[in-house]
Amino acid sequence: MTKPIRHLFKSAAHSLNGLRFAANHEFSFRCEILLTGIAGIMAVFLCRKLFDVVYLMTPIIMAMALELCNTAIEKIVDEFGEGQIKNTFKIIKDCASAAVFLMLLWGAITWGLYFLEGAGFSSLK
Repeated sequence: MTKPIRHLFKSAAHSLNGLRFAANHEFSFRCEILLTGIAGIMAVFLCRKLFDVVYLMTPIIMAMALELCNTAIEKIVDEFGEGQIKNTFKIIKDCASAAVFLMLLWGAITWGLYFLEGAGFSSLK
């Protein structure tokens, strides 16, 4: 196997390890997995076009990606966040959590606007 292919498989294994860790240890990530499954089924059955499914699922998948980043930041902060800079680490954790929240909020807005438009509320005026 060539070196780039081997590297690709090693990277995929690391990614799967991260997903497995988050699924086994992070309640928020498990909730987002459930949300993704429910939303995915709803999107497939309720959307008119494949693009609409992608449009609706993108913020949810992005929220999961941000949740993984948030988990990584929390693990680093929990490991090294002692002493005088503890307040700074709290701010870092709060900002990472806020990023997840904003993406979930954007997802709710996206879904809401999509279905409002489908119900005939398509004008912004």
